[in-house]
This record gives sequence, C-alpha cells and structure tokens, in this order.
Amino acid sequence: MPPPRRPKLTEQDRRDWASFARQIALLPGRELADLPPEPTASLAPPTPRPTEPPVRRSPSILPSALSVGAHPGGLDNGTWNRFR
Repeated sequence: MPPPRRPKLTEQDRRDWASFARQIALLPGRELADLPPEPTASLAPPTPRPTEPPVRRSPSILPSALSVGAHPGGLDNGTWNRFR
C-alpha cells in the first residue's frame, strides 16, 4: 500500500512559512532558502465584522436529569466504573 499523499501547499501556506522563516535565527553555516516574494497589492480587503451579535439558539435536545448511581450518557463503562 503506498504512503498517503501529502496535500499541496497553497500560496498562502508558502507566504505564511516565509513570514515565519524571516523571524528565526539560523544555525551557523546554514543559509535561508529562496522564499517566494510576498504580494503587496493583491490582498483582498478584510471583511467587516457583523454589528449584531449572533442569535443563540436553544438546544433542540435537552440533557436528561442526573441521578445518584445512574450511568450518565457520554461515558464508557470503564470511565464510569472509575468515577463510581
């Protein structure tokens, strides 16, 4: 079975790496590889933030009531036995 393929790096990934690589100190005897130039005017303007807070919806399924000694949902048996 061949190894899984790695996803291709996008131009934004390359720019992010180049930005990070410019900030680090290199080990003695090492040189910085050629980095792609950063675009200057091709950046899109930032999207404006919404002025209203998002509407919070009530949960459609309410959690069941807890009771002493009952196995609550969301725990496997091993964890429940350790808690108990």
